[in-house]
Amino acid sequence: MERWNLRWGTAQDDLVVTASGALAVITGPLEVNQAIGFRLRLWEGERWLVPNDGVPYERYFEKGMPHEMVLQDVLMEIYSDERIEQVTQLEIQSFDAKERRLTVYFEAVTVTDETLKGQVGA
Repeated sequence: MERWNLRWGTAQDDLVVTASGALAVITGPLEVNQAIGFRLRLWEGERWLVPNDGVPYERYFEKGMPHEMVLQDVLMEIYSDERIEQVTQLEIQSFDAKERRLTVYFEAVTVTDETLKGQVGA
């Protein structure tokens, strides 16, 4: 059974509406990429019904936090999607503890052998 999801527009940070007025649907590797982006934008504890979901970004802004720990947590979050076979690249593009901003770039291969690329900021 193929998964599908509503398409989220990152530019307007809202659902995408087609020219006919319907909500846009996203499937396949684009949906996987979107789902990973949602996972990586979710701060741990942000959803009160599932407080353990999300990335523990809060602790990354403590003084002296090694970037390797950040990458390890982000990597685990990407692999928590069962459609991911392998993460081929993961890097911190920007890290600003004062402004509490983090941007990561990832490349991954799905179980159906499709390549995903994404940049996510939290």
